[in-house]
Amino acid sequence: MPCAISRDDVMAIFRNKDEDSELRIASYQALMTCPSDNVLSRVRNVLESEEVNQVGSYVWSHLTNLMETSSPLKQEIKNIINDQALKKEFDLEKLKYSRNYEGSFFLEKLNTGASIDSNVVWSSKSFLPRSAMTNITFDLFGHSVNLLEIGGRMEGLEYFLESYFGPNGYFQENDVKEVTKQNIKGISNTKMEDIDRQFDTESDSLKGDLYMRVFGNELLFTRFTGLSDITDGKSINILDILTALAKKQEYSFTQSYVFLDSSVIIPTMAGFPLNLTIDGSATVDLRASGKMDLTKITDRSPSLSLDGYMKPSGAVQINSMMSVDAFVTKSGMKMVSTMHSSSSLEGHVELKNGKVLSAQIKTPFDKMEVFNIKTAFFTVHRESEREQKMITANRQTKKVCSGDKLAKITGLELCAELQYPNASLIADAPYFPMTGPVSAGLTLLKRDTHASYNMEYKFVKDKQEARARVAFSTPGSNVDRELSFDCLVRSDPLLEISMISPWKRVSVRGALVGDNQQKQVAGRIVIDDRDEYSVTGEWIRTRKGQLYTYNPYIEIIIPNMENIRLSSSVEYVVGKSFNGELTVKGLSKQPIQSK
Repeated sequence: MPCAISRDDVMAIFRNKDEDSELRIASYQALMTCPSDNVLSRVRNVLESEEVNQVGSYVWSHLTNLMETSSPLKQEIKNIINDQALKKEFDLEKLKYSRNYEGSFFLEKLNTGASIDSNVVWSSKSFLPRSAMTNITFDLFGHSVNLLEIGGRMEGLEYFLESYFGPNGYFQENDVKEVTKQNIKGISNTKMEDIDRQFDTESDSLKGDLYMRVFGNELLFTRFTGLSDITDGKSINILDILTALAKKQEYSFTQSYVFLDSSVIIPTMAGFPLNLTIDGSATVDLRASGKMDLTKITDRSPSLSLDGYMKPSGAVQINSMMSVDAFVTKSGMKMVSTMHSSSSLEGHVELKNGKVLSAQIKTPFDKMEVFNIKTAFFTVHRESEREQKMITANRQTKKVCSGDKLAKITGLELCAELQYPNASLIADAPYFPMTGPVSAGLTLLKRDTHASYNMEYKFVKDKQEARARVAFSTPGSNVDRELSFDCLVRSDPLLEISMISPWKRVSVRGALVGDNQQKQVAGRIVIDDRDEYSVTGEWIRTRKGQLYTYNPYIEIIIPNMENIRLSSSVEYVVGKSFNGELTVKGLSKQPIQSK
């Protein structure tokens, strides 16, 4: 919609509180394509009196993100919004209310930046989000490149889930195990017909659309109505899907795009045309492999296994050239800007019987290039090109790394490096970026010999005892990073705790035994398998007629100190007398006695 067209009708929909929240949010998005002082003032007035939390949450989060954005395309609206105070806040729970998410950065020296923008929109008619989108944009040398945009809208998904997991659904909580057995043995036709009738009554309500754009070009758009459009009329068998996922799958995707191609021809007084051309191309590569075993996820003691890797990489190149074309010859200057990124992620996650959860993230790389940006300059004569160094005096190199402390803790080091010609002292120097080649990069380096990061969580409980464990380790590393916490609680009662770290090792044990006549309690703490602190206590009670005798005893052991012993004897005759004495040894050369 062009900005010259009146948006009064759209504003009326946005202000109408009886409209569906999803429609009102869409109206707000249309208004914000051409924001002005008047539009923002009216939006602010609506927000101050807003009663619908879905609308208020989205508008408030979007305006708040605009106030903090670094995107060069949004600086004008940012300046306008900063003058408009938001008196009412809608910072509500993210998993229940519509929201806008935005993250951005921009490096003015390099004239380079990036931003990611995402929307999640809920409707008051559903307990699930209705629509979502994510947009990734790069700002390179004065040009904004829409790298990737993915989004879609879906309606009726709640009926789909209810058909399987609702109170009357296929996967009822109390009947999951039985259904699983039937799936394995083969479900009877009558049972399958009942499931189909129950499912089909609601699956017709499922509809939506999905889209994907790369560099502004729409590569995918699909619209479906009912489940049959998604499955091409084929029936869904959950067991077949889970069985297919449990087998190792390979996936690779490589695609090249031309996202920028523009030229301007300017006549000159010399009679030769001045050509200004710019073109941009990109290559995206994704390689992935893995398997996902979910066949036992619905058991009473669920188990699952995930194993795989993902290796995405991409490259963007922008060529800009200024040349004079004399038809039989050509002469000019060319600048080539390139950006490259390559990363990988490989790991394994496993859940055993709902009690032991383990995860492993592998680190096979020695160096990972998160991203690298550089420019180069060439003189063009006819069909030949010769690289130019441009301004070489006072060339600056700056490198910043996360440091040895973080490398010792994680085994990884993150380094950023920037190289550029400092032409600020040269009076006739051209403006940036024509001063000369620039390079910037972010690199992740492995500074240890470990092969992976291992994490484990365990909780096992029965009538007699309960065990818990949380652990983290980097096997094969030169630096000890083992962290673990183990706890055992028994009904005896007995308590054992063990904590291991690169700095300290601590073990704690406590026990209580005895009956009404005699009780013993013992506690011990051992630090670094060397220093032991312990407390032992005993309490004995005897009775002879009306005479009760109590004999408590406590011994305290502290390293490098004499043991401290406290003993006492108390005699009590019911209703007549009370006598006692206390002896303390270890605090002084002579025992301390008190009667």
